[in-house]
Order: sequence, then structure tokens, then C-alpha cells
Amino acid sequence: GSGHRRPDADPAVTRFEFGIDGLQEVPANNSLGKGSCTVTLDQASGNVSVGCTYQGLSGPPVAAHIHAAASPGMNAPVRVPLMAIGGTSGTVTGGGTLTPALLQAMLDGLTYVNVHTQLHPGGELRGQIVGGEAFFVDDCAQVLRRRAVR
Repeated sequence: GSGHRRPDADPAVTRFEFGIDGLQEVPANNSLGKGSCTVTLDQASGNVSVGCTYQGLSGPPVAAHIHAAASPGMNAPVRVPLMAIGGTSGTVTGGGTLTPALLQAMLDGLTYVNVHTQLHPGGELRGQIVGGEAFFVDDCAQVLRRRAVR
């Protein structure tokens, strides 16, 4: 370990919110599809969960994954398979447990969500997993307390 820290000095959960589209693909495509994702990462366990909605896809998704480790403009291998449900619009859900190296890659902005279709087998919609916001255990307690008061 790296010495003692107060538990609340280390955010346990990070929530990322970001968009997915064809322009983030490598190479970029002219898909009219768009979507938005929320990815929640529990740094203690390495558990990651994904929830996306999309619309305007060229056809039903054939696969969706988290890929790592790559910065925008680069491609990387599949790390976590996801479930894509729907036709030209629908949802992507799922998750898994990240290794410490992949967890760090996600915190460093080097992971992305990719939705694959028959027309774009390499990926039609992509979004870098960025825009993370830390949630402290303390914040949750305060929110609950606030709700209880009402």
C-alpha cells in the first residue's frame, strides 16, 4: 500500500458520463447514430457497470464492448463484453471486473465503449470513457440525510 489515508480522502466510486458517435470511431464514419452512456467504476472492487442509450444506428447492433487501453484516435482490444439490445435504437448494458491495470487505464481516460453493427463491423458508435466525477461515501450519506429531513 501507499501509507494510510483517511477513507474519505479516496473516492470509492467514479461515475463517467459521455456521448457516443461515429466521429470518435477510428477511422471515423458518417453514421447518423448517437447515444449517451453512464459508466460507474467502483475502485475498491474494480467492478464497472455500463448503461447507454442510442438511436439512429444503421441497423441492429451485433456486439458492444469496453475496449482498452487507447487514447482517442487509437484502437484497442476488447476487454469487457456488453449486452446491446434493440434495433436502430436501444440500450447497451453490462459490466465486469477490471484488473488493476485496466482500472487505472479507465481513470486515465484510456478506455472506450464501442457499438458494432453489420455495416460497421469495426464499430459504428464509440465514446471515450471520460467525464468522471468522484462520489464520496460522505456525499451519499448527506444526500440520504437531506432526503430523510423532507
